[in-house]
Parts: sequence; structure tokens; C-alpha cells
Amino acid sequence: MGRGKSAIKSLEELLSESPGIELHGKNLRLCFRYRRILCRETLGIPLTRENLQYAKRRREAILYEIQRNTFDYAKEFPDSVKLRQFGIASRRKATMAELVAKAKKFKAAEIAATTARNQAYSFNRIIDYFGSDTDVRSIMPEDVEFYRATLIENYAANTVNNYMSRLRDIFSIAQRNHYTDHDLVSCCCMFSVDREDPDPLSKEEYQRILSVAPLLFRHLITFAVYTGMRIGEICALAWEDVDFISGTVTVQRNKTALGYKLPKSGKSRQIQLFPPALESLRAMKQMTFMYPEEKISVSLKQKKVIQRVRFVFNKNCYYKHETGSLSPHKVLARWRTLLKRAGVRYRRLHQTRHTFACWTLTATGNISFIADQLGHVDFTMLQKVYGKWIPSQSRNESSRVWGEMCRIFGDENNRDSNEGCL
Repeated sequence: MGRGKSAIKSLEELLSESPGIELHGKNLRLCFRYRRILCRETLGIPLTRENLQYAKRRREAILYEIQRNTFDYAKEFPDSVKLRQFGIASRRKATMAELVAKAKKFKAAEIAATTARNQAYSFNRIIDYFGSDTDVRSIMPEDVEFYRATLIENYAANTVNNYMSRLRDIFSIAQRNHYTDHDLVSCCCMFSVDREDPDPLSKEEYQRILSVAPLLFRHLITFAVYTGMRIGEICALAWEDVDFISGTVTVQRNKTALGYKLPKSGKSRQIQLFPPALESLRAMKQMTFMYPEEKISVSLKQKKVIQRVRFVFNKNCYYKHETGSLSPHKVLARWRTLLKRAGVRYRRLHQTRHTFACWTLTATGNISFIADQLGHVDFTMLQKVYGKWIPSQSRNESSRVWGEMCRIFGDENNRDSNEGCL
């Protein structure tokens, strides 16, 4: 017992001989003046000979940096309550798991539930790699660059870019809120990706598919090819969206694996129907127009609304004893079967949308009209994706434009004089 008391006494004597170091509870605390204000910062370590020597050296280093005006309070004591008093942004500790939870919450406020679910997988894989308890302050730029290089060895560029986007979300939060001193966002570089060229159906291939398709799917495929609507939009189309008098439909919802949401553009659009699409709707009207209404929940950005609708392409017509809208997944499965049966080279079902765009552009259709039909914000996307289907010089187009000018401005005498200007 006596030897123990002697040891404690000697430590107390050493502590009393160490200016600026005191015992706070069971832990050592540093005392120093910064900007003429007395500061006390607990080190979180008990009183031992080794810890006392460490505290002395650390305090000396702090006093030296204060004298040279290079002391970084937030870096030295990131969790200190004094930071606010000095008007210094806190470099708080944040683990990767905590930052991912924040990123998920922030993103959920601006994206659809389906997108959030898909992104959650990428977020979780990022946590698996960096570690859930890893302090973001310990992550260096080279760690991010190494992760990017590792991903591209095993995944396609599109997949890697998806991971890089999620890392940007995480590190943007970290940098904005001073959880890290490093510029990690600039390390999340994207790989360039070659856009997949449209691979539209030829007229002959389209006819072969229709020849082997059951009647109801024949109407659906015809409608898809002659409207350019996405398959989820077609599955979610209701009779309440159809106007036979004006020959239009209003695309105001899209069906996904998680339910109904707004179309991809984030807003509804009205499209004009070509005769084949209109005929398909008239044929479907005889079968599904009198079906009872169904109550569905549609996600409209940050809220959900209840709608009562009667689906055009009702599941009951295709699969007995089932009701509701068709599932895009089941339509895709039937599409594969039909292509194989028709002997047509496989394309994604989305190519029916490309088929509509390419056919109309080949016929020198108005690109602004086509962009509206497809739900694009403007025709820039149309020119980028379908450029080779847009005739740059066409004698027929010149004649058509000249004829329209004559009609609009009443120059009937010159209607046939376009030969001279070609």
C-alpha cells in the first residue's frame, strides 16, 4: 500500500511541476492562451509518466505555433466548444456510415423511390470498401483514386461512374461541413462512355413481329412503335388520359418496380397520335374501357397522390384472373419470346422508342415536334442521339419548305418555281 501511495504522490509532484497541464477528472488537460483567451482542452488520456511527457510536448508545440501564428485550432481540437467562440468552422468527426446515411436522406428528397433503392446498393458497397467506422478525415485523395482504378478493372465505365457519383455525394457533404480537410470530390472523376447507337426496327422486321404476336400484344407493340412512349408509360396509361376527339393522350405517370411515379422528365406531356396508334386504342377500347376503376398511389416528387383510373392495357386481358396495369417486366419477357419466334435479331424493348424517332426523322419530321412527343426538354438530345437519321440536305425537304412558304405568304405564282432555286 505504501509503495502505491508513493507512486501516486510522485506523479502528483511531477504534475505540479508541469505548468499548463492539469488533471480534469481522471484525464490530463492542457491550458494555454489563444487570442488572449484562456483555453482548456482535455486530452482524454489518464495521468501516467508517459502521458505527462506527451502532454508537455504537445503543449510546447501548440505554444510554438501560436507564437508563429500558424496554429490551427480546428485541426488540433476538432470537437472543441471553443471553436464557435473564435468563429472557426468545426472539423467534426464523421464516419463513412454516418455520411452515407446523410447522403441517402438528402437524395431521397429529390429523387424517386426506385432511384433511391438503386442508389442504396451503391452506397452500401462503398461502405463495404472504406469501412463503416472509418473517419472521413483519414481518407486521402490517393485512396479514392485507387478505389476508382480498382473498380474499372472489374466493372463497365457506366457502373464505375455510378459509384463515383455516389462518392461525390458523400464527400460533398464532408467538405461543405468541414468533416475533412482534403479535396476528395475532385478525385471522383468520371470515365467517358460511348453512347449506344439507336438500333431501330426495319419496317419488315416490325411486320414480322406483329405477324407472330397475339392480338393484344400486337396492339401494344403497334402503340409503342407509333408513339415512342416508354414501356412503363404505356403500362401506366389510363383511359382518363385518352382524348379520342383531339387524337391525343396525356402521359402523366410511369410504372416502375416500386409503383407509379411521374414520367422520366418529371412532368406530364401531351402527344399527338398517328393513325396506327389511334386504331390500336380503338381496338383496346372494346376490351378494357368498361373495366372498373382502380385506386393507385402515384409519387409526385415529394408527395404521393391517390388516383382512380382504368388502365388501357389491363393485365386481365393478357393474364386471366389478374387485374391492374401490365408489368413492364412481363412485357419484356414476352418481347424476347416474340423476337425469337419471328426470327428477328434481339433488341431491347426500348428500341421501339428509337424506332419511332428514327422513322419520323427519316420522313423529315419536325424535330421540335418529335422531341415533344418523346418528352425531351429540347431537340438537342435528338440531334446528339439520332443525328444520322436527320437529313441535312434534302431536295424533298427544300421543296416542302418552299411549298409551305408559298402557302403561308400567298405566293401562288411562284409555287412551282422552286426548280430554279434548287
